[in-house]
Order: sequence, then structure tokens, then C-alpha cells
Amino acid sequence: ALMGGIAGTLGFLIVASLLTHGSLTLFTPGAHQFRDVLSSIPILRPFSRSVQSANMLIRIKQLWSEASSAYLFAILIWFVPFYFQRSKQGRLMANTLGIVLLSWLFLEGAEINYLIHLLPLVFLAVTLALTKVALRFRAISYASVVAVIVFIGMGLSDVTIGANAARTIDRSNADCIHAIEKDIHSTSQIAGNPLVLAEPPALERLSLDSHLRVMTDHFISFPELEEPIDSFLAREHVNYAVLYNSPTFPKDRASVDSLYRTVQRVGTLIDREIGMSGDVGRDYFHPSDWKDTLLLFKLPY
Repeated sequence: ALMGGIAGTLGFLIVASLLTHGSLTLFTPGAHQFRDVLSSIPILRPFSRSVQSANMLIRIKQLWSEASSAYLFAILIWFVPFYFQRSKQGRLMANTLGIVLLSWLFLEGAEINYLIHLLPLVFLAVTLALTKVALRFRAISYASVVAVIVFIGMGLSDVTIGANAARTIDRSNADCIHAIEKDIHSTSQIAGNPLVLAEPPALERLSLDSHLRVMTDHFISFPELEEPIDSFLAREHVNYAVLYNSPTFPKDRASVDSLYRTVQRVGTLIDREIGMSGDVGRDYFHPSDWKDTLLLFKLPY
């Protein structure tokens, strides 16, 4: 099944490439995002000790920071061999979880959101093992109930803190986007709906405005052809750009970000909304009050 899935997926990619481009070039020279994804997959550098050790450390820290209770699985595997080794269901669960764990470790990047591929199975395995143990040992059943109550309390605390932080960001984002929409409509001089290039913190809300045409910045990561950014913006007649900046952004956009520098060079800054409009670098469980910025540029196209 594994080999069949690999062959089927590869065949689909080849056919799709032939039908759409007439060639087998899966990654164009400008597909920077594809290259970034490929370079972050640990299995592609199996003999690099630094890559593999860093990969393991990153995964351990992610589990500890986001789902420390997942380490219960290792304890249960050690102390409850009769469930995972002696029963058909236990072996199936252990084998399934093992395959997913190896995939997560070596076939996926180190982004923390990939934990969603692993954690549901881990917690299902923990639940099944605890149930099996509790049916045999009364003392463990009581301890399991206490542990579950503690974990529920920790989860509710995290959810409450995270929800409060998210509501604060959402309200600030709504206020910033509303002000930007007003500026676009008051300054637009074209006959139809203006075309707005938007980055993620502004994308969803601007796309709800039926009087705007909204586009993403994916033409940089997935270009159809190689051309300067200002040439692309002019060819597509992009009228406005809404860019995001943050004191915790992973790079100095004004110095090294080609899109940011191009829009600054060719556009006119007409609005700067300062607030908590995005979550780049924010920790939802240790809320901070630092401000980020949405910048509205009018482009001469």
C-alpha cells in the first residue's frame, strides 16, 4: 500500500505537469517555497549528524511545549507491554502510531503545526492503554481519573488564555482593516473595483469586501514566469498593497524582503495602522502587548 501510494502520487504529479506545462519540470527556478520545503525535510539529508540531531531536539521541544502529556505514551509502552504487544488491537495501534511517528520525524518539516498529524493518534493510544490498565488494576484506575482531571484543567486554562489573546488580536485586526477599507474606497480613482495585494493578516477580511478584488502574494513562491516584481504588479494592474510588519518578524523586511522593498519604492504610503493586527511571533499562552503594523500603499498602476 505504501509503495502503491508513492507510485500513484508520483504518477499524478507527472501527468498533471505534462498536461499543464508540457514538461516534467516540477519545480520552476523561481519556486523558492518548494525549495524551502524540500530543504527542511530531514530524510533528504540522512547522513548529516547536525541536521538529524537538530531535528530530534526540535521535535522533543515541540512536544514538551505544546503537548507534554504525549510523553505518557512512552511510559505506557514501557509499563504496559501486555496491551501493546499481546493483543491484536494493541499491535495494530502500535504499528500505526510507529508509522505516523516516523513520517513526522523524517518526512515532514519541523513546523510545529505538523503535530496535528501525530497527537490525535498518541492521545488515542494513551486512552486505550489507560482503559486497559484501569480495568485490571483499581488503584491505577483512580490515578488515571486524577490525571485526566488534571489534564482537562490544564487544557481549559490554555484554551481560556489563548481565546482571550485571540479575541484581542481579532478586535484590533478588525479595526485596522476597517480603516484601511475606508482609505481604499476614498482614494480609489478607477472605474471598477480596485485590485488589492494583501498579506495574510489582512487577506481574509479584505476578501469579504465585495467592492474589492483581492490577491495574495503567492506569485513570488509559485511564479508562472520569471520577471521583476514591479513588472508583475504593473502587468496585473495592482492598485493597492497591504503589507504587514512586526518587531518580531523573522527578517528585516525593509532590508531583505524583495516584495516589501519594491512596494515601498514604487508605491505611496497612505495609511499606517498600528495595533495587534497579526500573530507573527506572538505566544497565545503568554500574551504580550507589543504592537505590529499594517501598511497601505497606493500603487501607480
